[in-house]
Amino acid sequence: MSLPTPHTGHDRRCLRERLERRLFRGYKHLRQRFGRGLPRVHVFVAGMQRSGTNMLMEVLEWSPYTDVYHETDRRAFTPLYEMRVPQVIEALARSSPAPFFVIKSLCELDRIGSLMDRFEPARAVWIVRHYHDSTYSAVRSFDNFVPQMRRLAQDKASDAWRGRGMSDATQSLLRQVVELSPTEADGQR
Repeated sequence: MSLPTPHTGHDRRCLRERLERRLFRGYKHLRQRFGRGLPRVHVFVAGMQRSGTNMLMEVLEWSPYTDVYHETDRRAFTPLYEMRVPQVIEALARSSPAPFFVIKSLCELDRIGSLMDRFEPARAVWIVRHYHDSTYSAVRSFDNFVPQMRRLAQDKASDAWRGRGMSDATQSLLRQVVELSPTEADGQR
């Protein structure tokens, strides 16, 4: 027996864990619909890729007071993991019965302040992980940083959200790093 792929993307858990999670989500949804109303708060979970945001999202998802949107959820994110336009997120938040509407915001780090203003009352939780650990994990997971660095050194707008808000000083520093001909392995040192 196999379950259809959940709307939150591929789930590598065993069947028992997926069933427990699905049952808990159903219970949580009913409790939120018919339970006491608490004040609504929008929560943005932010951090660099590989910083531990998935771990926090998993913990928050088990709370009976949250409605959690991972970057793999196509209702809230594009296939490139960028948050959909604010009107779409507002509609999701309005339809949510949960007191805490939690959404991951990795590609929107430069806009956290404006998102919090727009979705007031709002809070942000910014996850920080030691850069050695984040870098090691990112290089093992993606292995494409040198080409991204080269593109951004030439044109801040070349890699969409990655260069958004980049200062000229940061781009200048990036150009200096690219001139040293780094390898993916250099990121692990």
